[in-house]
Amino acid sequence: MNPLNIATTLMREGQLAWHLFRDPRVPTLAKFIPALALLYVLMPIDIIPDWIPFIGGVDDIAIASGAITLFIRVCNPDIVDEIMDKIEGV
Repeated sequence: MNPLNIATTLMREGQLAWHLFRDPRVPTLAKFIPALALLYVLMPIDIIPDWIPFIGGVDDIAIASGAITLFIRVCNPDIVDEIMDKIEGV
């Protein structure tokens, strides 16, 4: 996959997750997913210590991207589609 496509996809999913997080129609329980992932990324204790070159940050990236994906999947698809249409300008 092209790195530009990956970056575009990550930005779009990040934007979608941000709008979903701020939407009052999304249940509070679902909003715990990205909040807990952010807490893990900011925590000084990791599964793989950050001081290990390259792989030290991999666990943070995996947790963050997995949490965003899971958060989007547990949200109501109608709300996700509505917000995606707004983001894409349709």
